[in-house]
Amino acid sequence: MIEFAKGTPAAVRTWLQSIAEKPELLVSRPIRSRSGQWEAQPAKVEVQRDHPIAKALATNERMQNLWNLIGDWPGALDLIQLAVDYGNEFLLANLEEPPERRTAFGFAASWISGAAEDFAVALEMFPGIAAELWGENIDDLVQRLRAFGDAALRKANEARAFYDFLPAPSRRGRGDTHQILFRDAATWVLKRLVGLHGGRFSQNDQDEIVAILASVVFPDREIDPETVRRHRERRKKRGGGNSV
Repeated sequence: MIEFAKGTPAAVRTWLQSIAEKPELLVSRPIRSRSGQWEAQPAKVEVQRDHPIAKALATNERMQNLWNLIGDWPGALDLIQLAVDYGNEFLLANLEEPPERRTAFGFAASWISGAAEDFAVALEMFPGIAAELWGENIDDLVQRLRAFGDAALRKANEARAFYDFLPAPSRRGRGDTHQILFRDAATWVLKRLVGLHGGRFSQNDQDEIVAILASVVFPDREIDPETVRRHRERRKKRGGGNSV
């Protein structure tokens, strides 16, 4: 039985309860080859017995301060769901790359697009045997393959571009790069949720919300609102990414 932080809204309790103690299947991700390309690897399924981030957001004592700050704000559930999403280690590892090199996003669609183009080229190289096997002229088939491949490539590019608002963190700066990415994402998301759901949160309030979430998701790297403020202002001066 989860002992939730005091003040946790009912909708947040229900959602966190649904995933915090639910076994989760983890499937091996593509690996990067020596050439820098992503390659599939044999399927390997592991079972994670609980969801540590969801459990931390449910039970960590710092969360009481968050609920005291935002109360019954309508965007609370969206904020917590996005905190779980952006706390994912695989996601953060790929966000460390510059936007144009985040090829792991949309990997499957990109692979399918390449396979479709390769097949179309093969048919064009051997039109006679291809037509014999297909039973009719292959021109329409090649066109459909290319249209399919183009659609898959657009899907892959959309998946990669989805996170373009997050610039890669400086590898020369101080701090945990994963937490920095999380803080940037939380700052950006919070501003947009306030625009969507309303909420009279000052900039200081928003910095405190981000600091609490980052400290809960990364318990070994506790930070304060002042750290969030300084980082946000440095990012804004450099004009980096979303200029949060």
